Amino acid sequence: MLNKIMMTGRLTSEPALTTDNGNQYCRFGIEVERPRHYMTDTSKSDTFICIAYDRNGEMISNLFSEGETITMVGTLRNAGNNSTEIVVEEVHFSGGGHKNTADAGIVL
Repeated sequence: MLNKIMMTGRLTSEPALTTDNGNQYCRFGIEVERPRHYMTDTSKSDTFICIAYDRNGEMISNLFSEGETITMVGTLRNAGNNSTEIVVEEVHFSGGGHKNTADAGIVL
């Protein structure tokens, strides 16, 4: 079976790295616009909860801020309470990622 999802959206919250029982993760939301329908000027969007572990979580919390655009590849999983979340496997820069670049030692 195949479980892959790719999204580009804007962060709806400031990502922060959390450590729980020795595991590092970053939980954040993204807002993704739906495709526009023919002859329609309005667009709708959906919000998704994402979680990134270890190095991906560190990178997102160090380089991205609320409102910036992020592109990611991951898997969809059940998060309980009849909700889902995206587990981030890959992060791609798509206009965002300018926060703390000097501190992270990364040149964009």
